[in-house]
Amino acid sequence: MMIAIYCPGAENAPISAAGRPVYAAPECMEFAKAVFQDVGTITVEPRLNEAPDGGLLWRLGLRNARESAREVKQRANLVAEAQLKSQVDCVIVAPPNVLRFLLRALEKRRCVIRRAQSGAIQPGERIRVTERSDHCGGCQHNCLLRNPGCGVGKDKAARGY
Repeated sequence: MMIAIYCPGAENAPISAAGRPVYAAPECMEFAKAVFQDVGTITVEPRLNEAPDGGLLWRLGLRNARESAREVKQRANLVAEAQLKSQVDCVIVAPPNVLRFLLRALEKRRCVIRRAQSGAIQPGERIRVTERSDHCGGCQHNCLLRNPGCGVGKDKAARGY
């Protein structure tokens, strides 16, 4: 299973979804409709909704935020559990504040996160998430069993792991 995650940005180049379903936050729907081609379906996922005020109030430590960081974290955990349970390759489009929590939730569930950049999630960034069981586990670059890039991965794939 693979989850491709996109952070909406300034780029408007068409992106292939390869027939996979796309789950988008309500505020990212226009971006998803404009950018994704060959989409299976685009579904609004309200749990991916942007934190009120962009999460600024709870980042500053103010208690009068409409939604706490804990609540955003709980929503991200629910999305992660649902996606891993469904075992369907999909694309998720959400704001960076929510993606931060979603990536943490997926890491805790033993998923492998592949990012081109490090640090804060940037607009337009593409992130690939796969389950650890899909990897050979014998090399530093974590090659996938269905397309192994090292001898260890080819051996495990041949043995049926």
